[in-house]
Amino acid sequence: MGGDGPTNSRQHCDTWKGDKELSRNPADRAHWPGIEVEFTSRGEIRATSEPLNSELSSVLNLNLAELKSKRKAVLDGFKRASEMRGGFSRDQLERRLREWNGDGGVDDLKPYCQVVVHWLRKRLARAA
Repeated sequence: MGGDGPTNSRQHCDTWKGDKELSRNPADRAHWPGIEVEFTSRGEIRATSEPLNSELSSVLNLNLAELKSKRKAVLDGFKRASEMRGGFSRDQLERRLREWNGDGGVDDLKPYCQVVVHWLRKRLARAA
């Protein structure tokens, strides 16, 4: 329940959505062939196509200032840790991607993990 309890303006996900309709299920990639969900360095979430891009904000309220701030903080912390280690090799990027994406058999994903997953995928694409 996204933001269940706080004032209406701080709600998100299913709590904000209420009875509003989504054109398709954003969690089911089969509903959005060829469309990607991206994260900016400011913590914003956006899609490469409408109507999903609009619905991320208007129906799910996923660009709420508090959520953007938390996504940005997670990404900034991850990048700082990477810099302190002198960066990551391709193998380390791949291992981190598996860890953050839940591919390592860990049941619990880290909060706001997909912003780091997106950043790691971009880094790996550049390293190719």
